[in-house]
Amino acid sequence: MKNLQEIMNEMNNLSEQIAVTLNEEEVKDEEIKEVAYEEVANEEVVSEEVVLLAAPPACGPVNRNVTFCAAVNLPGKFVPATTPIVPRIIYDLSCLKCIVERCTTNVTVGSTTCPVTLFNVRVVGCIPFIVNVPVLFAPGPGGTCVIPFSATPSERTVSACANGSVCVDNVICVKCNENDAIAACNALIFNCDTVTVPAASFVATRDNCVVKVTGTFLLPNCPAI
Repeated sequence: MKNLQEIMNEMNNLSEQIAVTLNEEEVKDEEIKEVAYEEVANEEVVSEEVVLLAAPPACGPVNRNVTFCAAVNLPGKFVPATTPIVPRIIYDLSCLKCIVERCTTNVTVGSTTCPVTLFNVRVVGCIPFIVNVPVLFAPGPGGTCVIPFSATPSERTVSACANGSVCVDNVICVKCNENDAIAACNALIFNCDTVTVPAASFVATRDNCVVKVTGTFLLPNCPAI
């Protein structure tokens, strides 16, 4: 039978072994944590490099024109009331907004070409619209009828309509610094006076049972800042 001293020695040895084992496990945990931290750090560095390497868009080109097209059905013997056809349009400007974006262009000095950072002032969104063409009222045998009928000619007018929406993504000017670009953007107003449809571009032509209406929305220029 073991004496008391032997039992105490064995217990002390066992305690030392447990302490050594726990210490080794702690070291392993710390090594695993360090490896995981290095992997995450490397991933973050890669992500940052990807962001830094993303090139900004090119500056411009400046273009304030947004073309649109619509087809108005005019079946049978319906005839436009005017020759040439005079269309009308109503459009909604509430979907437009202005944004500022950093851009780059190249400047050549002597034999050296260098990239320069400027700022696009861009109008984005859409313009929903409705166009119509007046239709001729031709009463009598084999003619056309208007209900309700009115003795006043202007109250017998009926129009054939079409609707659509055109996307807008246009740079309207380029500024040298961000503050001027933001100021120009904030000063923009989208209304019937600043976004127009020039008469020269707004035309309608008939092709069998369809009247094709085409035109151009002219966006505002950047306000002088």
